[in-house]
Amino acid sequence: MRADQRAGATDDEIAERVGGVFDRPTALKVLSGVRLLDQAVNALAPWFRNDVPLYIHPGLAERWRTLELAANWDGEAEDVRRAQLAGVDEALSAVGLAMRDMETKKPCTSEALIPGDHAEVELYRVDDLAHQAD
Repeated sequence: MRADQRAGATDDEIAERVGGVFDRPTALKVLSGVRLLDQAVNALAPWFRNDVPLYIHPGLAERWRTLELAANWDGEAEDVRRAQLAGVDEALSAVGLAMRDMETKKPCTSEALIPGDHAEVELYRVDDLAHQAD
């Protein structure tokens, strides 16, 4: 799918090519999830390269519309955590992504990743939220 995207194939063309694996609606959801993952990884690459303990995995409960972003801290002080996460919100916003609380679905910032040894938030496309409201 990613190679097809890079080659300029449309969503419908890609969905048709994977027709033997997925039905069209599922293929389009998976494609959307792949794009979301690609955007998130590219936006957060500087933090991954600097060994900030952030992890991304698909938010399957939301049918590929979200990702889960987790921070697994190993005893770092809050000021160190805050410094390591500096710029995350802006980097995500620059590619049209935002964070929200996984249970309440209320928007949040990287501050939600600071407390405790393990914290998770959802990543989502801001455009997707706007379309759901329509």
